[in-house]
Amino acid sequence: MAWEHRQLGRAGKAVRLSLDNRIATFKTALPQHTDAADLLLAVKSIGNAGSHEDVLRITDVLEGVKFLDHALSLIYETNPDDMTRRASEVTRTQHPARTETKAGSWLTSG
Repeated sequence: MAWEHRQLGRAGKAVRLSLDNRIATFKTALPQHTDAADLLLAVKSIGNAGSHEDVLRITDVLEGVKFLDHALSLIYETNPDDMTRRASEVTRTQHPARTETKAGSWLTSG
């Protein structure tokens, strides 16, 4: 992919990219997602404030969640009905219904 966690440095060795650099690379590599990249940078800033400052308000966290939700919906362009249908498919195929036997052990049905 165009935006990896590492890139080659001057000596030809892999260098870890900061999150800022990864978001900037994402924004450059996929210009159609500029708005989403800007939202992700805001989420990162809120996270940094929570990690490095004394106080992070609940409203800041909730705003970050809204930013992240909107960024993901911009990137993946999903509609709620498709997501609900797909979630049901994943649940059905990845986690089949289980029933308990009289002995207390679990069996996968289906």
